Amino acid sequence: MNKDYMIDRYIKEADAMEKRNQINLAIETLEKAIDVYNNEKMDERLFNINMKLGELNGIIGQTDYSLQFYNKAYENSIILENKLYMVDALVKISQIYFHMRMIDKSIEITEKAENILEDIDYIQGKLEVYLQWISVYYVKNEYFKAREIGNIALKLCGEDSLIYKGRILNYLARLYSDISSLDEHLNLLNQALECFEKLGLEMGILGIINNLGTVYSEKVQDNDKALEYFYSLKEKSENTNYKVLNIYAYNNSAEIYLRTFKYEKSILYGSVGRERAEKSNATYAEIYAYALLVNANIKIFDYEKAYFNLQQVDEKVKKYPNQATEIAWYFKSLAIFYSKMGQLEKARKFIAEALKMLEQEKSIIKWDCILISEIINIKKANKKIDILNSIEGIKSNLLNYKSKDIILNNVYEVVIKLINKGYKEIAFDFLKEYNIYSPENKRVEIKQRYLKALQCDKSEEKINILMNTLKEAKETNDLKIYWITLQAIAEHYKEKNDKEKFTKYNEETIKAAEDLLSRVPKEFRQSFISYNNMYN
Repeated sequence: MNKDYMIDRYIKEADAMEKRNQINLAIETLEKAIDVYNNEKMDERLFNINMKLGELNGIIGQTDYSLQFYNKAYENSIILENKLYMVDALVKISQIYFHMRMIDKSIEITEKAENILEDIDYIQGKLEVYLQWISVYYVKNEYFKAREIGNIALKLCGEDSLIYKGRILNYLARLYSDISSLDEHLNLLNQALECFEKLGLEMGILGIINNLGTVYSEKVQDNDKALEYFYSLKEKSENTNYKVLNIYAYNNSAEIYLRTFKYEKSILYGSVGRERAEKSNATYAEIYAYALLVNANIKIFDYEKAYFNLQQVDEKVKKYPNQATEIAWYFKSLAIFYSKMGQLEKARKFIAEALKMLEQEKSIIKWDCILISEIINIKKANKKIDILNSIEGIKSNLLNYKSKDIILNNVYEVVIKLINKGYKEIAFDFLKEYNIYSPENKRVEIKQRYLKALQCDKSEEKINILMNTLKEAKETNDLKIYWITLQAIAEHYKEKNDKEKFTKYNEETIKAAEDLLSRVPKEFRQSFISYNNMYN
């Protein structure tokens, strides 16, 4: 049979398989086409086959194979002496290195493509290179440079460049988010969406859905609206080739659930996101998912699991150290874990690293990190003035949040820490400023009730509040509030000289403390005991 006929047939069959989402079969078929060549000759079809194999392997998460095929395509382009093809292949290679967060290597390849473009008139290649530079400067937090390149690139886009116009507008929406109004931000995203819809470009449309969800999550802080977008993204991307966007849907939903105190759901979605990120070799998304899981595990007092996840993500970060915001999440998780374990110097070091990375941002994760930093300062402080300064910092930072429950939860946790440190008067003065608000979430309400009991002067009312708090803490599995509420009940009966009830609740307090301690990895138990005053 004629070799050209066989090659064309395999290409046609592979194209049909790709449209049916049979990616592995399409790869096998194109590899058969390459076998037919048998190194006998070179033509444009071989370049296109290698480019397609690079793309298809990328879709199924085979990054190493994807890189191999793009490199082969680049070799083909050199033999063909086709500079347009050289640029196309180099851009793809650069994108792979960027995806792997090997930023310096990505820059090196992009510069190589840029040098070739000096000799040719190739608008598409220029736009691809511009987009690559925007990506690089974005992850390096050099937003001014990224915006400048984005605006230059936008001027190159004509009616035949809608796909690039959409991608650039999408980037510019993100790059101008800190200095534009909500309406302007949404307008840029909707312009990008319009470009993708005209082309019927599914990947572009899904990307905009994700970014709209992010806007409502970060800028508007409307978690319900954000979840609507992420749920839509999850559903629409579930059976497509766009696996990374599907991973985003799960990870971003996990973050929303974490923020809204739905910790079990956060773990469920984060686990799916992590597993799919690992299968797709999307390391940055895997690090983000691990960090979310660490945070959620800590919230449900599963410190062993949190530590296990930290150990797993440590290995990923060592291998891929340049993961931008994802690394900030990693440092934040380390800071939270070590602060809970009572190792405050380590926690302080890690939160400083996170804040350094987030210096140019205005984002919820940055505000979270500022709060963590101030809380660590309170725990480390030995002077009243230092504590008061940290409280002022916390009050100022809380103005960035729109969720009443998130604000109150942070306030109550700070107040509890101040009381445990022996600064009850300062704690209740701080609390007074927020007493006009009432929490809506049960997990937050329990903390409010516990603090109300501590302030209550009427003996019968106080013990009733404590008993209700104890019941609800058990129902929500809040082991920390359960333990300190038992402590307060035991102390109440001690003051009342009710020896029988004091003995009963003191024993229950000890059991609750032992239960909490059993969830802490053995190597951290001593510092955990000291940090939480468990000697008493």
